[in-house]
Amino acid sequence: NETAQINNADSVFGAIEGSQVFIAGSDIPETLVSVDNTARTITLSRPWTRANAANVEVKISPVASAAAQMSALESTRAAFTTLMEAIDNPAAGMESAITEALTYINSQVAQRPAVQQRLNLTHRLIDYPTLKKTDVVPSESPNNKRGMLFDDVRQRVYIALTESWLPIPNVIATRDFLVSSSSRRVWFNTPYTGRITMRVYPMGNGGSGLPSPEQENGDPDTDPVENFKWRNITAMVTDLAYFGSGFTGIIDYLETDNGYLKLSNEQSHFHAIGAYYGDSNGNVAKSEFFSFSLRQDGFWYSSDLTPQSPYSIGTSWSQDASNNRLYTVTGANDGGDGLRFFGDDYDDYEMELITISDVNNPFTLVNSNSEGSRISYSGTYRNIVNERIFIKRVNGSLPITGTVEIESIRMRVGKDG
Repeated sequence: NETAQINNADSVFGAIEGSQVFIAGSDIPETLVSVDNTARTITLSRPWTRANAANVEVKISPVASAAAQMSALESTRAAFTTLMEAIDNPAAGMESAITEALTYINSQVAQRPAVQQRLNLTHRLIDYPTLKKTDVVPSESPNNKRGMLFDDVRQRVYIALTESWLPIPNVIATRDFLVSSSSRRVWFNTPYTGRITMRVYPMGNGGSGLPSPEQENGDPDTDPVENFKWRNITAMVTDLAYFGSGFTGIIDYLETDNGYLKLSNEQSHFHAIGAYYGDSNGNVAKSEFFSFSLRQDGFWYSSDLTPQSPYSIGTSWSQDASNNRLYTVTGANDGGDGLRFFGDDYDDYEMELITISDVNNPFTLVNSNSEGSRISYSGTYRNIVNERIFIKRVNGSLPITGTVEIESIRMRVGKDG
C-alpha cells in the first residue's frame, strides 16, 4: 500500500510533492506524492515493497535542486531496484549483481540523497518579485510583472497586480476629533457648579481658556499644560458659564456631575452634560470635527485639508486652471510674495505637507523661513510644520521660478495615551 498513517500530532503541513521520505532510519528514500493533514496520512509514489513497518520514525527531506544529487538519487533507485529483483528472485549467477548493488548503495549513504527538482523552480526564481523605491504614486500597469514599490515619502507600499498596483493600507484606526479654534468655546446651558474633567491636546496656546488643573486633594496642579501633548484636566468650578476662549486644540471628552460625553462625532449640542459649542457671543456654532486616521508611526493624521483656493496668493504666483493644486511661480524675490492656504486659526496646528516641486532655487514652506522647512531640490517631499504655512523664496537664493504642487496638507496629532 502506498498510503501511510501518521500516529502522532506532528504537522507535515509544509511538506510538498517531491519531498523525500526516510522510513525507520533507512538511507533509501521514497518519494512523497501528497499529504492529508485532516486524515493524518501521507501518500508515496509507489506501494511499500519492504518489510512491514509500524510505529517507526519517519523523516521528510525538503526538495533539493542540485543536478548532481538528482543523478545520485536516480542511480541509487536503479541500484536498489536491481537489488530487490535479485533478492526477490534468487537465481544462479545473480550473486555478483547483488554484491555490486550493495557496494554502490553503501558508497552513497553519506551523500544523503536529494529530492527531485520541480520543473517550475527555475521559473519561480526568474519570476521573483522586484523590490524598488519610488516617490511617485504608481499609475501605469505593471504588465503582469511581479513587483513591490516602497514609498518612503508617503509611507506606503504597493504590490503589483496583473494590470494595476494595490496600495497596502497603513492605517490602524480611524475616528473624529473636535479641533476647537481660539474663537470658539463650550457654553453651559446654565452656569455650572461642580467637578469637571476633560482630556485635551493643546496646539499652540497651552491651557489658555481652560479651567485651572487641580490634584485629587484639591491643591493646584502646577504641571504646565504643554502644547502637542495629551493632558487630563480635573477641576472644581463655580458658576462656570463657558470655557475654551483662547484655547486651540482637541477636546477629546468632557465629564461633569451631570454626565460623560466623548466628542467623536459631528455635534454642536452636548446634551449629556447640558452644554453646547458656541462663538464668543454665546450663539450656537458649527462644530469643528475632523476625521483622523492612526498610522503605524503612532500619529493621527486628518483627512486632506488642502483648500480649493488659497487664502492669499502673491503677484508672482498663479493657480493652474485645470489642476487647482498646481501653482506656478515666476521670478518671486520679495518676502511677502508667497502662497498662503489658511487663516490665522490654523497657524499653530502641526501639519504634514507633501509637495511635488520643480523650482530653480531653494524655497520655504513657512513664514519664519526656518531651516527645517526648506526645500532645496526638485522632487517629492514630506515636511512636518507647526507654524503658519507660507510658501515663498529663501533669503540669498533669489528669485524663484518653477512649479509647486500640493499633494496633501494634513493635521497631525500625537497618539492619545
